Formats: sequence, structure tokens, C-alpha cells
Amino acid sequence: MDKRILVVDDDYTALRVISYALKQEGYEVLTAAHGQAALRMAPEVDLVILDIMMPDIDGYRICRRLRTNPDTRQLPVIMLSAKAQVSDKLMGFEVGADDYVIKPVDPSELVARVGALLSRAKHAAPRDAVVIAFIGVKGGVGTTTVTVNQAVALGQQGATVVIVDWRSSFGMVCSQLGLAPQRTLADLLVADPESGENRDPAAYLTPFREGIAVLAGPPGFGLPGPVPRELAGTIVRHLRSMADYVLVDLPPEPSPMVREMLEESNSIVLVSELDPLSLRSGTAMASSLGSWGLQWKILGVVFVNRAWSESTISAGDAASKLGIDVLATLPPAAEMCYYATMSGKPVLLSQPDSLISTSLSELATQLRQKVI
Repeated sequence: MDKRILVVDDDYTALRVISYALKQEGYEVLTAAHGQAALRMAPEVDLVILDIMMPDIDGYRICRRLRTNPDTRQLPVIMLSAKAQVSDKLMGFEVGADDYVIKPVDPSELVARVGALLSRAKHAAPRDAVVIAFIGVKGGVGTTTVTVNQAVALGQQGATVVIVDWRSSFGMVCSQLGLAPQRTLADLLVADPESGENRDPAAYLTPFREGIAVLAGPPGFGLPGPVPRELAGTIVRHLRSMADYVLVDLPPEPSPMVREMLEESNSIVLVSELDPLSLRSGTAMASSLGSWGLQWKILGVVFVNRAWSESTISAGDAASKLGIDVLATLPPAAEMCYYATMSGKPVLLSQPDSLISTSLSELATQLRQKVI
């Protein structure tokens, strides 16, 4: 038997007993007593047995990181812990564990669970993320803010997320997250495989926090040269295997690459303000999507209500004019959103108890229920 098992536990006795039982069944066993060591070793093994109570990084966080790393996202994980409450088990499954075993456990039972999980993993279908495209009806309506906070909300609900900043210039997602990416979408799009350059999107992701990573938009004035439309679809298809959700922040432009992204998406969310100009733009956007045969993918509209004015239209009247369901109407929070953008900390993290944060969390719950 050539399977390699990584046992992660700072209890020397437990490590010795478990390792011996696995070796007796022909497994090659590696051990780690710290979370950082476990994360380094995980890409080289076939299954991880993971204790929760670790001296540096707890098992929940380790598991989340394994699920965000393309090299370990499908790695079978068994959590082994003395934490026996139902809430502990639920947390384990929420962060991506495949099995949860309570200490003390009979070594023969653990070996049986390892064998069963390896067998299931061998026949498991590849991961296929849900792709949701967020597109503003015009510039400046808050599309990036909505996209970023939906990623945070989904992450808080236990999902893994990749955000794609699909902008031809001046991507803003990383600014809102306080990130300084080393590689961006621009680098990926012009990478030349014939020259030995890596074109795997995983190599261009910037991690934000556990469960969330970003394919950053270009930092300056646009992409260096024309890019084949088909490449957009190829990138999305690669990203589908890296998370539970891929959220795409799209500019309001009818370019071939935007169309390709929309066609590759499972669902489309429009973002608009509650003013006459936005509604005219929204009507035109919905018409364009219909002419592309994509009307059926429109999940609904999110209204960003920046501040009340005499020109503000009610959400009900606005939805009626657009002929699209309302997913959410976000309350006015201009100052909070400005502070969040300037500080690089999304409003869901900087003001978690605010009314807008509650609305954004509820929107994420809706999306999980509605998307295909």
C-alpha cells in the first residue's frame, strides 16, 4: 500500500499509537506536532488526520487553509479531537472536514475510517464551484463593495470563495481588502506558456483570509494588448475547482470578455442605485443580456441606497421598471463604506453589527439558497 497519511497532533502518545496502527496496515505515516508544519507537509500526502487543539494554529483554521490551497483542496481530512459537543462537530464539517472522530478512539476503528475515506476520495467527482457574476448597471454604483462583502459573508458561513476582479484597468477589489498583490489578472492574461510562463490561475491568486482568495485586477491603465475571448472561459473553468464559489466583479461594458464571463457564470446579479439614470442604465443592461440569450441567468438586482434624495425611487417601483426581482436593498451607509474602502477592511469586518452588514449577510444567505 503506497498511501501516505499525515497525522497532526501535539500529543506524543497519540501520535505514536495512531502511527503504529496505520503502519501495521501498510500506510506510510508522516507526523506533525504544529500547524505550520502540517500545512507544509499536506501537499505531499493522501489523507490528513487532524487534531483540533494545536499549539500554534487550531485544527479548524488548518482545515480551512487546506480547502483554499489548490494543491490540497480535495485532500481527505479526518478531524480527531476530544471536543465532543455537537457544535464542535458541526464546526469541523463547516470548515471542510470529511469525517470527525472523538478521542479516545480505537485504533482499528480509525484505520477503518481512513480506508473508507480514501476509497470514497478515489471515486469522488471533482469540485465544481458556483460562479456568480456581479455587474453594475453603470459605473460607480457599488458593485465592488457588494462583491467583496458577499465573499466575506459567504466565508463567514463556512464557504470557500475566489473573487475575480475582472476589470480592464484599475482593479479595486484588493484595495478594499487591504491587499498588495504580487501578480494580477494582467500578468495571467499575457503569460506565454511557450516561454515557460505559468498559466495556472492558482499561481496568480492572492490570499485574503482563511477561505478567501483574490485574482486581482490590473493595477494601472488597462491590459497590455488584446486578449482572446476564449481565455476568459478557460480561466473560469480552472477556478471552478478551487472553491465553493467564484464571485466575479464585472465592469458595465459589452466587451467580448465580459460576455464570455457572463456565459460561464451560473447566475448574474445586477447592482444598481435607486435613481432614474441608474434605472435607465439597468433597463439597457437587461436588454443587452436578453439579446445575448442570458436573461434567464439574472438572479435579481441589489439596490445600493447611498442616501435619500428627492430623485430616489422606491425599490418596488424600481424593480417593476426593470422587470427583475429584488434580492436586497442596502440601507444608506456612505460613510461606513468610505471608511471601509480607505482602511482596506470590508464593512462586514469593520462594522459587523451595523444594519448594512446585517443586510449583506442576509443577501449571502439568499444567494446560497437561490443559485444553481
